[in-house]
Parts: sequence; C-alpha cells; structure tokens
Amino acid sequence: MLVYLDQKEIQVFRGARLMDALLAFSPKLFDKVVNGDCLILDRFGNITELDGPLREGQKLFTQKTEL
Repeated sequence: MLVYLDQKEIQVFRGARLMDALLAFSPKLFDKVVNGDCLILDRFGNITELDGPLREGQKLFTQKTEL
C-alpha cells in the first residue's frame, strides 16, 4: 500500500502503522519523532500517533517542534 510523507511515496504493508512507514522512510526521522523534535501531521493538521493505523493513499507531513 502507498502512503505519502512530505509528498514522497512510501510503500508499506497492509495493516502498517505510522511507525512502520517512518522506519521505512527514515530511521533518523523516526528517532526525531520519538525524541519530540519533530511531529507528523495528517492532511488536516492533526498530530498523529506513532501507533496510528495508515490508509491507502494517506498524506502525512512533518513539522519541527518549536522550543
């Protein structure tokens, strides 16, 4: 199944969670999200959780957290 992070395609298995897509895309970005340095937002601007389910064609975006 395809999902998009910052307009880049990520191929993940059906039933994948956000953490699976992040690890496939960039382990470094995954670490930033875990450490609170970066957020992942859905297309409506809502913060997503790492264990949240993904849907085919879902679009997600990164945002640096402010200090």
